[in-house]
Amino acid sequence: MSKFDLVSLSGVNYTINTPEPTRSDPSAYLFAYAKSGSTLMDRLVREYCGAIKQASFSLFGEAFQQGVRPQDIGEDASVCFADTGIVYTGFRSYPLSFKLNLKPSKNLILVRDPRDMLVSLYYSIAKSHVALNDKDGSWQRERQEVQSKQLNEFVLERSFSYAEYFKWYGHAFQGVDVKVVRYEDIIYKKLEWMVDLVNWLGLPLDMAILEKVVAKHDVLPEAEDEGSHIRQVHPGNYKAKLERETIMKLNRRLITFLETYGYDDIFTR
Repeated sequence: MSKFDLVSLSGVNYTINTPEPTRSDPSAYLFAYAKSGSTLMDRLVREYCGAIKQASFSLFGEAFQQGVRPQDIGEDASVCFADTGIVYTGFRSYPLSFKLNLKPSKNLILVRDPRDMLVSLYYSIAKSHVALNDKDGSWQRERQEVQSKQLNEFVLERSFSYAEYFKWYGHAFQGVDVKVVRYEDIIYKKLEWMVDLVNWLGLPLDMAILEKVVAKHDVLPEAEDEGSHIRQVHPGNYKAKLERETIMKLNRRLITFLETYGYDDIFTR
């Protein structure tokens, strides 16, 4: 294990311990968007990796535990990444503060209909998100700000962020091989997805372990719970939550995102 003493862009000192590589294969990077099913993917992958003794690591998860927000992780954190032997998770956007060597790596991005992600983000910040080590009070201030807004107002404001994250990923992935996985295609087929993911990563496939890990996280709420992290998992929830005018504005604003990932067949321009 390697230890790195870092300083966030907001001046917070934090310490990151990274695992030693467990194999000579290229490292893997599992990217996502906020509220795309990223937490589910992280838990499934990291628990399975832990069970089979494969090194995995989330810089953003480790930093979050110490009160450091993803946007405050600086260039000095580049030392936390190795070219071989590690499965890296925890990305909700591409980190612009430092560069990752993606060409020799296995790269995956988990995507979801951005209109559903925006609705989910609202309830997460306003109701269910738990802030750890909120040293400067930023998490609480954000919650209060979001709670002061109506859902339709919030999603229109935050849609610019998702459009920007889409551009960041597009730039980072130029000339890089990336496997795209859609939330809508895997949320009801978690075991099949994980078998495919394990094989794609080139990891040993232990079905007994994998079935146990997936069963632990295969949660489908019977009814919506706005105060729970797993509020509701079903695709298309934005149709019930947003006004038609809001949806049409989002369609126009996020059209490139929608077309790129195959969500443009479910709306009328």
